[in-house]
Amino acid sequence: MPSSAPGADEKLKPLSDDEKRLVFGEQGDGESAEGESVPDGGCFGEAEAKINESGVPEAAISFASQVNRESFERSIGDERVDVVVKAWSKCMAESGYSYDSPLESVGDEKFHSSEKAGAEEKRVALTDLDCKGRVGLIEKWGSVEAGMQKEAMKRDPEKLIQLKAFQESQLRNARKALSGA
Repeated sequence: MPSSAPGADEKLKPLSDDEKRLVFGEQGDGESAEGESVPDGGCFGEAEAKINESGVPEAAISFASQVNRESFERSIGDERVDVVVKAWSKCMAESGYSYDSPLESVGDEKFHSSEKAGAEEKRVALTDLDCKGRVGLIEKWGSVEAGMQKEAMKRDPEKLIQLKAFQESQLRNARKALSGA
């Protein structure tokens, strides 16, 4: 995938040292900023502890990420995906654009020199969307990848059950925190 757009973070005002200490904490947590005690890990650490109170299931998260990554990488080489990508490429060529795959068009370096999309980039993006719809690329590729993921998930369903429970707990905790309870 392409790197982030140029200038994406340029509009953000840098945090002052006090703001950094409040948000992220420091090595010597428990310090004060403007007379206020800074929690361990700063406000970010405090929020993360409340949301993730049951503990983060690192192995489950890693397994889910691995399944996702592997299915994407395998799907790229799948002949069913190859057929629909070639149809997409032909559709793009009919509009004057020469890309072998949607990943190539998204990563086209000629569109990374400006913060704002120009007319040509917008035309390519609209043509890309139109061609994806015409050939059913998203549905077909997604179906192939979902099938691969379902097979891979059978390797360790307990980790996925654990991850689902963790995510449900995070959601409950976030709702509780936002409601002020």
